[in-house]
Amino acid sequence: MTKTFMKYRSRVTVVSSFVIITWVVLSMRLFQIMIVDGDGYREKGMAQAKKTEPIPFVRGNIYDRKNRSLTKNIIQYSFAYVPNPKVNPEEIAYIGDDINDLELMKKVGFSGTPKNSDFTTKKIADYMANKRR
Repeated sequence: MTKTFMKYRSRVTVVSSFVIITWVVLSMRLFQIMIVDGDGYREKGMAQAKKTEPIPFVRGNIYDRKNRSLTKNIIQYSFAYVPNPKVNPEEIAYIGDDINDLELMKKVGFSGTPKNSDFTTKKIADYMANKRR
């Protein structure tokens, strides 16, 4: 053995022991997370992935450099009238064309949308009208 190896032998032993022990501890922890506790973490992850939370969206005005308004907000309301409250939701038809209508469109039995509607309503609509009269 060389003189420099003998000189730093204790340091090399300590550093290599530290690296090996750290690797073993991390491997054991990884085994515990993936194999032992894997089902619990999988359930927690799926619960977080499937959580739906409505996000309120408010559109702002857009101004040019001279502070002139280029756009304006238009308030839009959607409503539905059910004459008999004992009617099954599957027996109701609803037509909607914007994001505001998505919740009702999902709840009714038949939903429709015009051709120029928002793409999200087109995805869930049962029927899409092709042309205007």
